[in-house]
Amino acid sequence: MVPKPQVYVVRVWYETSHGKRIWRASVRHDLTGQRIYFADPVLLIDFLSQVQPASSGQA
Repeated sequence: MVPKPQVYVVRVWYETSHGKRIWRASVRHDLTGQRIYFADPVLLIDFLSQVQPASSGQA
């Protein structure tokens, strides 16, 4: 059985706080509108790895 595709919108930006650039990101699920914010790129990649099923090698 082929899983249904999921659409996520990922936004990445920098904010400035006390003269330092701070990395930020958000992920929004397109169907539900649920949004999750991240302050660490590793946590963003971990999240996306969990929601994206492993590739079967098929295009």
